[in-house]
Amino acid sequence: MKFGILTKQLLILALVSLMAITAVVVISVRTGFDVMSESAKDELLREAHLFSSSMGDSMTAAQLDSLAKILGKRTNIRFTVIDESGKVLADTEEDPVVMENHADRPEVIEALGSKDGSSVRFSTTTKQYRVYCATIRRNDSGQIVIRASMTLDSISKLNENLSRGIIPWAALLLVIAVAFVFISQRLINKRIEGISGVASKIAKGDFSTRIRRQNDEFGSLEYSINLMAIDLQAMFDEIDRQKKDLLEILRSLHEGVLVLDSDNRIVLINPSLENIAGIDFDTVKGMDILAVLLIKELRDMLNDEGKARVEFSREGKRYHAELFTIPALSQKLVVIRDITEHFRIQQTKTDFVSNVSHELRTPLSLIKGYAETLNDEPLLDDQRKYIETIMRHTDRMIALIEDLLTLSKIETGAKAQFENIELAPIVRMVLPLFERKAREKGISIEFDATEEPLSVFADRSLLEIAFSNLIDNAIKYNREDGAVSIRLEQAGNRVMISFTDTGIGIPPSETSRVFERFYTVDKSRSRALCSTGLGLSIVKHVVLLHGGELSLNSVEGEGSTFTIAFTSL
Repeated sequence: MKFGILTKQLLILALVSLMAITAVVVISVRTGFDVMSESAKDELLREAHLFSSSMGDSMTAAQLDSLAKILGKRTNIRFTVIDESGKVLADTEEDPVVMENHADRPEVIEALGSKDGSSVRFSTTTKQYRVYCATIRRNDSGQIVIRASMTLDSISKLNENLSRGIIPWAALLLVIAVAFVFISQRLINKRIEGISGVASKIAKGDFSTRIRRQNDEFGSLEYSINLMAIDLQAMFDEIDRQKKDLLEILRSLHEGVLVLDSDNRIVLINPSLENIAGIDFDTVKGMDILAVLLIKELRDMLNDEGKARVEFSREGKRYHAELFTIPALSQKLVVIRDITEHFRIQQTKTDFVSNVSHELRTPLSLIKGYAETLNDEPLLDDQRKYIETIMRHTDRMIALIEDLLTLSKIETGAKAQFENIELAPIVRMVLPLFERKAREKGISIEFDATEEPLSVFADRSLLEIAFSNLIDNAIKYNREDGAVSIRLEQAGNRVMISFTDTGIGIPPSETSRVFERFYTVDKSRSRALCSTGLGLSIVKHVVLLHGGELSLNSVEGEGSTFTIAFTSL
């Protein structure tokens, strides 16, 4: 059985009270006994002196014995007369002749040694506990010890009467103490129950409740609880206000917002996402998103931990979804943007570039053809110079048009044919196209591949374009007698192919922009080399189309390394 703290206190206080009252009774009885014993000794000593006064100097032993019996019967005190040798001459209760020698009695020894003696001990003669007092009477024949004694029964009776008087009062005091403790406990319990009740209401969200504070030991606790309720109310009001502000912001967003817990259960959906996904938040709250979501692309993204963004179309509109994780809350956040207009503009721009490129290709081809025809005719030096300039710029324009058309085709994903392709043969097929250009600059090309075939799922023609652009750039921007190194290797579940040159390198401030369209680090050098500024942009789009990663590591004046990472088969 378990007891509460206050019940334990009650039991402890009751036990302490009982022990205290018991101690008082014992001490009182003991003290009363000691006091009565001392009083008895004084009385016995007085009676012994009176007996001594009643004795004559010439009284015989028989006379003394008779006197002892008469005075003993009258006073209920036992008188014993003893000579110096310890021989009993007279005794109130016994025949002196048969009594043993009393020379060894403590009170007799003490009386003979001084004047008076006393002791409390067991009498071997009467077989009782008695109080003894002895005094000395001196006469011509020597010293005589007069001893007076009484049993402890009389003292015990007095002590018993004293106990009977004290114990009821002690019991009454104990009852009063227990009752006081019990009442105190009930009062304290009532206060604690009141405080507990208010605390329970506060815990349930009723922050308006208060405790009526009293100026006692519980006052500081009651004040603290009231203050806590005020602070909690202010804090929850602020949280509620922030929550309402957040919900209002989410409602006003055009982007769809979806919050999921670690088990993909729906925590929050804003109205925009309700419209996009065709679901109602109040109906699906707490449900598994995969059980209610009908958009396949979003389901695939949530199922694939490695996929963080996806695009999809729904009801004639195009959307971009992105997945974020919130580690501190163990939650996921999905943001869906309507990119219909952006996609339309991009598509219009792509179509425009494609159409213009197609329209420019034919006249540029004609211009180049006529320029080549004129160049075969006999011309003056200035005329031939003009024709060569026309041909050079026409070639540059045609290269630009070809790159724009290639980029447009990659961005739209038109006619991309994916298949399992081994990479090493593609590199070996492309390299001969640049042998002459490399030889003219004294550049060596080295290709290092593992013996084990490394394959990826890709479009062959697009990989040829990407590798050609990287090798072409490695030669164009290399120094005379430089080197180009191509390395193909396996790294975990990735196939890595890197293109390293010993050329001019790229300043750190420019590395983030080299993949932009028409961007060139050295415009005059690029113009002289007939560079369109689209090569690296084409490479980037090819890599992204294949789900790969493109990285650059360059040191200005020492060279650059472009690395492509594909997922291996």
